[in-house]
Amino acid sequence: MRTRQVGQPSRDGGVGTGPRPLGNGERLGRFAMLLVFPGLLAALVATTVWQLATGVASMGGDEADMTRGWKGFWLSAPGYALVIALTSTAVVLALRARRAGASNSRAALIVSSLGLLFALATSTRDGSEIVMTTRAATAAWMFFGIDLLVVALVLFVGLRWARRAH
Repeated sequence: MRTRQVGQPSRDGGVGTGPRPLGNGERLGRFAMLLVFPGLLAALVATTVWQLATGVASMGGDEADMTRGWKGFWLSAPGYALVIALTSTAVVLALRARRAGASNSRAALIVSSLGLLFALATSTRDGSEIVMTTRAATAAWMFFGIDLLVVALVLFVGLRWARRAH
């Protein structure tokens, strides 16, 4: 079924004034933003529940009962992977929307990149606190700098890839 776009004449001679159907690029951009806003929140809640269930985190309990060190990190790894994979997928979809020339691709790329930075920063900060008992804050700041570099590199390479289509 073919729908007419705004400004195209219809069969009866009138000009179409109805809503324009979304193109593939706009759909990709919208889906990328949906992955970040409600999707990232749901993934963070699932990660927290997972950490509570595995004993890596506690709600006001004794810290001596929590799993620490590399064992705690590997128990938390599925939650980190979920959050990072979700936001990475959002960045890829936003870049594909950008390549398709979607009007919402710039906003989707900014939102998904900030979501990826947030996911990386929270995962590396939390991981450093689980593994290290001393100097965890110093490691978290160092990892934040690395996270910024990773997101900047992803954006640089992705935008070059998206420009090749035009």
